[in-house]
Amino acid sequence: PLSDGVHKALTNWAPKGLVERVQGSWSGADLPQLQFAAKGRVVGLERAPDAAGAEQRPGLKGADLDFDVNQAGGRVTVAMRNGYLDLPGLFEEPQLPFDQLTGDVRWTRDGAHLSVDVPNLRFSNADAQGELQLKWQTGETRPYPGVLDLQGSLSRADASRVHRYLPESIPKKVREYVHSGVTSGSASGVKFKVKGKLEDFPFASAKQGEFRISANLQDVTYDYAPALVLAKDSPPWPALVHAAGELVIDRSVLQVRLDRSNLVGGPSLRVNKVDGIVSSLYDGPKVDVTADIRGPLGEALGVVNGSPLGAIMGKALAGATATGVADYRFKLAFPIAAVDRIAVQGSVVLGGNDIHITP
Repeated sequence: PLSDGVHKALTNWAPKGLVERVQGSWSGADLPQLQFAAKGRVVGLERAPDAAGAEQRPGLKGADLDFDVNQAGGRVTVAMRNGYLDLPGLFEEPQLPFDQLTGDVRWTRDGAHLSVDVPNLRFSNADAQGELQLKWQTGETRPYPGVLDLQGSLSRADASRVHRYLPESIPKKVREYVHSGVTSGSASGVKFKVKGKLEDFPFASAKQGEFRISANLQDVTYDYAPALVLAKDSPPWPALVHAAGELVIDRSVLQVRLDRSNLVGGPSLRVNKVDGIVSSLYDGPKVDVTADIRGPLGEALGVVNGSPLGAIMGKALAGATATGVADYRFKLAFPIAAVDRIAVQGSVVLGGNDIHITP
């Protein structure tokens, strides 16, 4: 005895699964007169995402639910094993697989105002393991997409999969850069926070809200100028390997701070400090990389001549030879959308070296 709109919504939702038990009562035909109460258990709940994707409604699979709901709110306890959530419009790959996911979802409704509380959601999959807390409510002047307060942490994460969890609001070129730039390694102590009106996300200023992700990196490969952004026939810039440090996304800035790493093509060159920054994430993102390096000068010449620097300098050092150890400071900057506008700066501190510029 519900309205055509409710029947249509249930039909479109097209759920699958088994209702193990249910107890319910209702009076009235539609809101706001409708009064109802229902509780029970559903196992193996599945709802495929919209085939056309026009309404961007979420889907799920493999969820067991214990529910207790009425017209003023309710509570659902969720347990998922080897299932997924499908969240179109949030991630480029909308389907998030989970080995396990457990938690409670509570909500209250007061007229047009709706608030949702997820006090502790625990999850794990091949990419990460962690937990989150979430509060969401309709906005005062614009009900949807509403106001979100989300924070959580990961005890483990695959650093090469960070790109997978960057929201679609971050431009595709930036997500592709992170995908190509961080190709291996692990992360721990990951923390993330989103707080503010979702219509203002990703929050250009502190007044609008908070959006921050931080992670400790171990044994990471960071290709700060991946082939993705280089000209077709360009030689590669030497990537950083076995790196340890921190990755931070703070609203419109992505930063990689490395305390130590090695350089591809220069096994004896010790990279003591690296700051890699992608600024203006949502409006003309630009990459700036600064590195402090120490090691054999002859090996450093080989790295320079094998990188785009050799051509930039007109192969001026192609025949140079050197002995001894030196200290180097290197800075690289380029817009992601126009790497041909690259700028390079460098300095060398010599300490008793022998150098021949030409044979």
